[in-house]
Amino acid sequence: MKKKFCFLIIALFFTAILTPGTAWAIHPYDGSAAASAINFRLDIINGRGHGWFATGTQVTIIAEAGPPGTVFYRWEIRSGGGTLANPTSRRTIYTMPANNATLEAIYINDTACGTGVSAVWALALVAVLWGRRKK
Repeated sequence: MKKKFCFLIIALFFTAILTPGTAWAIHPYDGSAAASAINFRLDIINGRGHGWFATGTQVTIIAEAGPPGTVFYRWEIRSGGGTLANPTSRRTIYTMPANNATLEAIYINDTACGTGVSAVWALALVAVLWGRRKK
């Protein structure tokens, strides 16, 4: 009886390990080691939302504030594919592919803000000079 019971336990153990769709993994983000559905790593450069996700999972990603003098421009898929719901939005949904992936938030110089302030001062100066010219 004990031999049959041991054989049953061993058979169940190997069945669980060899069942498609499960894998033993140690996840670096939380250090857990457990049998789970196969998950793939999502790395985010200049943003939040990284982790381990199953294929098809919709992950909310958020771009961090860029360096001074820059504004968020768009998300770029560096590797792995996947789908971005709105690549030009700081906060968007990314659909995880069946492999590891890396996304990067891209920033551009904030020339509009600097130009806008300069334009206001230039317009004010022109108005003052124009007013003096008519007197």
